[in-house]
Amino acid sequence: MATNLGIPDTPLVVLPADIETWGEDAARRHVGQVLDKVALGLTQNRSVNQAGPLETVPRELGDFRNVKTVQELFREKQWTDGLPIIAPTEDLVQAMMATAKKPPQEIVASLAPQWGAATIEKLAVNAVMAGCRPEYFPVVVAAVEAMAEPAFNLQLHSTCTSSTTPLFIVNGPVRKALEMDSGFGVFGSTARPNATIGRALRLIRLNIGGQVAGHTDMSTFGFPGGGNNLCIAEDEGRHPWEPLHVQRGFRAEDSTVTVFGADGFQDVHHTRVVTPRGVLTIIAHSVAWMGSRAFHVDPRDVGYIVVILNPDHARKMADSGFSLRDVQLFLRDNARFPVEYVPEESLWRLERWGNRSRIVDGYVYMAAAPEQFVVLVSGGPGGGSSGQPALVIHGNPQDWKMVTKKIEYS
Repeated sequence: MATNLGIPDTPLVVLPADIETWGEDAARRHVGQVLDKVALGLTQNRSVNQAGPLETVPRELGDFRNVKTVQELFREKQWTDGLPIIAPTEDLVQAMMATAKKPPQEIVASLAPQWGAATIEKLAVNAVMAGCRPEYFPVVVAAVEAMAEPAFNLQLHSTCTSSTTPLFIVNGPVRKALEMDSGFGVFGSTARPNATIGRALRLIRLNIGGQVAGHTDMSTFGFPGGGNNLCIAEDEGRHPWEPLHVQRGFRAEDSTVTVFGADGFQDVHHTRVVTPRGVLTIIAHSVAWMGSRAFHVDPRDVGYIVVILNPDHARKMADSGFSLRDVQLFLRDNARFPVEYVPEESLWRLERWGNRSRIVDGYVYMAAAPEQFVVLVSGGPGGGSSGQPALVIHGNPQDWKMVTKKIEYS
């Protein structure tokens, strides 16, 4: 990692054990030798090495008339996600850039973990490779701007050991203009905009950001499909409350893309419960999954949990008098589990590090604020007894924010 960031001679101190497992006694035992090594690393002379980041970005478009040669070249250079690509010929790249109305060398962002310059031209190359149509490109550009916001913390998302990946949610008129899918099987959609925009953003993280598995990306398991097909639209036409972008302060007529650091998906089956209150109870208990949170982290304003309701159940809840705020409050108050479930080795952290607000009347709560529950409406209808009322998407348990950007689309 240090080499990729251009500081290969950075002194490293290897801890004698995983700090997450230390108690106070272990910390006191280790602190002396650790501090001695830190002091040595800071004071000894080291040679300067000007090594730069990995070369993962195609520098020239070249002659791509031979399809087989193109596929082999890009596979050999590790410029793909393992799937065949569309050759980024000059005419296709030019057509893609034309929809951005910005000069080719304008830098949209610098992308972690290797801080590659995401110019309009480089973004267009990756969008072509992914199979995007030119009219999709403004969504790609806005999504890159969202990922690069410090509040999202792409650096940690792209290098940590968690299996986290960006999820992109599109709102506003652009959904219909591009014919984005927000219905049946939305996360497995074969709709071209959903599939190719999501893939373009993955290729951009690889080829410009330098997020390379096992080299800069240290995710223990990775995300299914590498994070492809994680670009969806919200079903605003069947939304009984305010859609996501309005909740986040934009106008209904604005087109936006929101990025969220997804850390795990959970289908919710309602086991033939049909009342809105009963369904919400089951959703809340599905949220209360101990393995999804770091319970030594203060729950106040830390982390988000996305709950995607199918349109039929969302409508039933609204018709029964539930507002969006009511849904969030219900989930906040009922997403909990008994404190005796917590292993003893974790309980002391929960109690010691100022987080007793998590434990109330013998229960551990998943969140402290109703706003931590982000409620969307998407997917196929399923209000009958065999339907799935919701999909729960846990966020990484860090103080990493959702970011929404307006799409400059005409």
